[in-house]
Amino acid sequence: LCMKLDIKIVGLAIVALAILGYAYSRTMGLSQGPRIIVTEPSSGATITAPLVHVRGVAKNSVLLTLDGRMVVTDEAGVFDEEILLAPNYNSIVLTAEDRFGRSITEMVEVVRK
Repeated sequence: LCMKLDIKIVGLAIVALAILGYAYSRTMGLSQGPRIIVTEPSSGATITAPLVHVRGVAKNSVLLTLDGRMVVTDEAGVFDEEILLAPNYNSIVLTAEDRFGRSITEMVEVVRK
């Protein structure tokens, strides 16, 4: 009888830990706020073409803007926008906001020659 009780307690403890682990993994990103990962272009790059693709991922974001205009992302937060560069120095500003109103800004500086 005591052995059966021990097995039930261990089983319940394992189930409880699994549920807590799953809940933590699902909410961990929410507590960190939004993140922007720019994969292209890299900051400091010299670009010869007038048009450049700005690519990357916005995590935990409900709103993403590129130089003040809204950018559409897919379900994973992946974005790909083409912008026109001015000659010489260009500052590309991305801002992401999460559903709690927290925001982050990422700036990529490039030179068009």
